[in-house]
Amino acid sequence: MSAALIGIDWGTSSFRAWRMDRDGAVIDSVAEGPGILAAAARPGGFEAALQEVLGPWLGSAPIIASGMVTSRNGWAETPYLPLPLDAAALAGALHPHRCGLGVVHLVTGAVSDPDGPAPDVMRGEETEIVGHLADGAGEGLFVLPGTHSKWARAEAGRLVGFRTAMTGELFQLLRDGSILGRPARPGPFSAEGFARGLEAGRAPQD
Repeated sequence: MSAALIGIDWGTSSFRAWRMDRDGAVIDSVAEGPGILAAAARPGGFEAALQEVLGPWLGSAPIIASGMVTSRNGWAETPYLPLPLDAAALAGALHPHRCGLGVVHLVTGAVSDPDGPAPDVMRGEETEIVGHLADGAGEGLFVLPGTHSKWARAEAGRLVGFRTAMTGELFQLLRDGSILGRPARPGPFSAEGFARGLEAGRAPQD
């Protein structure tokens, strides 16, 4: 089956890629690879990382990459797009980055309230949200957990607002660098414990 597109989600510490046909069906996928910090530090940089991880795929289809690969620490920094944002706006702002492998099309990030008192930015999450909206979801609240979790709002098929919460980073700091984390031990996920934590968080405070 021939590929029509290679999509890459390239984050600070993660790399995922998918090879898709003309209907958007996934033909093959790669779940692991160097994040942007690791890719930038190796000989040959980002281009060598792509060659190593996706070698057999290269040349079979156009490549589109989103995420922190377009940050100032990434392969090529691109400007943020203001809200509201939909698939057409993202597609119209693709940045063609030329390298020895050809052209890699980079998806820019999004900025919320750029001239207000609390501007906020994202790179990569906007692609996930807009992709979901393009698949038929018109509106809703999106929660994207991670080191810096995103809470985003969509209306009429467009991303209209979002805020960042440092939930994941604060958890890591408390677990690894505070006295509160000393009793913590690695172990399997506990659905019961997770549910208790949610209930405790929702409980009214005296």
